[in-house]
Amino acid sequence: MKLNKKKIIAREFLTLIACALVFGLAFICTIPYNYVIESRIEKLETTSQSLSDSINKIQIHFSPKIDKQKEFFEISESNRWHTKQWTYKELWSRLQKLNEKDSLKFKWNNEWSSGLKKKMGDLLGFKKLSDFEDYIENNSLTPKEVEKNASAEKLIDERENIESKIRTEKYKLLDFDDRLEFSLICLIIIGVLSFPLRYLFYAIKWSIKTLKQNEQ
Repeated sequence: MKLNKKKIIAREFLTLIACALVFGLAFICTIPYNYVIESRIEKLETTSQSLSDSINKIQIHFSPKIDKQKEFFEISESNRWHTKQWTYKELWSRLQKLNEKDSLKFKWNNEWSSGLKKKMGDLLGFKKLSDFEDYIENNSLTPKEVEKNASAEKLIDERENIESKIRTEKYKLLDFDDRLEFSLICLIIIGVLSFPLRYLFYAIKWSIKTLKQNEQ
């Protein structure tokens, strides 16, 4: 085999080795990348857990009341007892006002149908108006609890923001298939660029050699 052909084969082999190295390095680089992302997620999860502990500590004494309010809202909404687009807090505030102004009694006796009251009794255990009034009174927050709950809700908003960041960070993590895909993309880019650049390098090298020969 002529020396010139051996050189060509050697260059092609070196190019192949270089591409393999690029693929391997690209794949290995995804390890520290994932490590950095996982470290961010761990810090965010620690913060989220700390906020959850603070929220539970604040709401521990009146969270059963909030659960009852949400339960009533869900039952009310699923049975279409109200037509307005209220949140559970808005609906409960409305019930409190009706109870405080004695308007609840009027609605119970004059506006609400017997079918509605029976349905409420079956689902929530109200046998008479006083049961409903006691239910509202027992599950309404005191002014002090309202103040504490407002602080807890700020923490809840902050926690939701952090959980959103956690989801975003988790989306950035690369699984094995993603890492392979990234490495292949790098290999293809290097491969596509290496061939025209290589021949450009050869052309420049040949041109310089030719100019030197002319000078001699």
